Amino acid sequence: MSNDRIADMLTCIRNASLAKHRIVSIPLTRMTEAISKILVTEGFVSSLEYYPPKSLGKKSEHDSFVKRNLLLELKYEKDKPFIQELKRISKSGRRKYAKAKKIPVVIDGYGTAILSTSHGIMTGNEAREKGIGGEVLLSIW
Repeated sequence: MSNDRIADMLTCIRNASLAKHRIVSIPLTRMTEAISKILVTEGFVSSLEYYPPKSLGKKSEHDSFVKRNLLLELKYEKDKPFIQELKRISKSGRRKYAKAKKIPVVIDGYGTAILSTSHGIMTGNEAREKGIGGEVLLSIW
C-alpha cells in the first residue's frame, strides 16, 4: 500500500474486475467512501457495504483496533466488466485543477470525472451545474 489511497482503490477495482471477482474489498477512508458512493449512484458498481458492519450496541474496547473496509459489488455485462477504464488524473506529484467551465467531459458524456471541490467530492456534471471547479481526481468509463 502506498500513500495514495485513491490510486490504491482504483488498482484494487481494476485487478478485481480483470480477475472477474464479484466483490472487492477496499480500506475505508472518507475519500474512498465518497468516491464509492458516487460509483454506486452513477451505476458503475452494484452495491456498497461496510465490513465489519457498524455495531448497533455500545462500543467495545476492541472496536478501535478493527480495520474497517468497504465491500463493492462489481457489475458485469456478458462476462465483461462494466468498468472499462479507471484513470487517476491528479496525482500526488502533479495536481490537476479545473475551473467550472473547463471540467473535462469523459468519452463524450459516457464516462464520469470525479472532482474534489470546496463543496465535497462530486461528479464533473454536478460541479458544472453548480458552477464550481476543483481538483480532478479521476475519470471512469
